[in-house]
Amino acid sequence: MERPQIHKKYSLTKQLFTDILESVEYHKGVKETFQELNKKGYITALVSGGFKAQADRAQKDLKIKHSFAACEYFWDKEGKLAHWNLLPCDYEGKVGFIQLIMKEHGLSSEECAFVGDGVNDVYLSKEVGIGISFNGAEELQRVSNHSINQEEGKENFTEILKYL
Repeated sequence: MERPQIHKKYSLTKQLFTDILESVEYHKGVKETFQELNKKGYITALVSGGFKAQADRAQKDLKIKHSFAACEYFWDKEGKLAHWNLLPCDYEGKVGFIQLIMKEHGLSSEECAFVGDGVNDVYLSKEVGIGISFNGAEELQRVSNHSINQEEGKENFTEILKYL
């Protein structure tokens, strides 16, 4: 059963979904890192295999220029899950979204960098000039130019800046 169908079956509400998403904290240094990237004029993008609402939150909080995510939920008037969109925004599909951004901004893949952590990021890490694995899966670390491995609970995202 797909993730949205399970959420509908068990009556996920908009309020509970929102409360859970808003409770997720960013790693230390994420806000400072995006401030620095924005200050330097980088074109930032988030391509997630997760929820659009979570990507939208990060886009707003961190002033990310582009945001794409795999699963978007729509709620009825009572706050119950009514419908969802699933986009091919995971694994190989992530590459297509980055290619759209590159085309829009006239960038080559060598001019792009990527930071990821999951097996689903392998294709994208291989597609860009600089691939950075941040506490990433072994498969991602093997294909990335740089790997940052930090102790759980002591992560500091500003570490990526030295590779950009």
